[in-house]
Amino acid sequence: MVLRVLLLFSVFCVWGVQQLKPAQQEKKALYQAPPKSLTDYHFDYADMLASTFWVRLLQDMEICDQKSERELPSSLEGGDQVVQQILERQLPPAKCHLSWVYKMVDVVTDLDPTFYMAYDAGGLFLSVLVDDREGAQRIYEKGIHYFPNDWRLLYKASYHSLFEMQRPEEAARLLVRAGKWGAPKWVYSLAARLYTKVGQAQFAKTVLEAVLSRNPKGYGVDRVRERLKEIDKFLQEQ
Repeated sequence: MVLRVLLLFSVFCVWGVQQLKPAQQEKKALYQAPPKSLTDYHFDYADMLASTFWVRLLQDMEICDQKSERELPSSLEGGDQVVQQILERQLPPAKCHLSWVYKMVDVVTDLDPTFYMAYDAGGLFLSVLVDDREGAQRIYEKGIHYFPNDWRLLYKASYHSLFEMQRPEEAARLLVRAGKWGAPKWVYSLAARLYTKVGQAQFAKTVLEAVLSRNPKGYGVDRVRERLKEIDKFLQEQ
């Protein structure tokens, strides 16, 4: 038992030292995810490690650690233009791809596959704030594998499929599954309306409001509030 604890402590210390590199080095050095091989060497302390890494992740959960020339717009035109830009836009490259946030969520859920909050909050933040589409897709797929009957997770995965992956058929299918497992019955009519601008705007509104409730003062919330304002304006004009 003592040897197992010492080995685990050694692995954790190596990772911890990477987080404390001198400030003059590149900021990117501060965002080092633990190796996936750690899942083979947790010595029956997987839950403890998962919780520890989750606490670390919460400090920078909205961060994109990758350099990118692309910035999401902070404001949008009104009327039909906002629908064109948000709901029917030609998707540019994602700001992040398999980012540090994704790698942290992935390791947390490898260590503890039943860590529901990691899928629920991690997927949403990757999708909306980090702009890591592929990372969010993988986390949602992983979460649905372990929680196939959780309607809230299915609902948020549907949002990601529609707005970030532009897969309306998949989004509608996920919404129907959400309705089957306890979501409000209006999700069935929403699934049918996903091919209309009004239906998509209503869907976007519910999920973006959930982002604000989780992260009312964090990075990117001004952009989310601006999008909500424009979506409300569009819905009032219909």
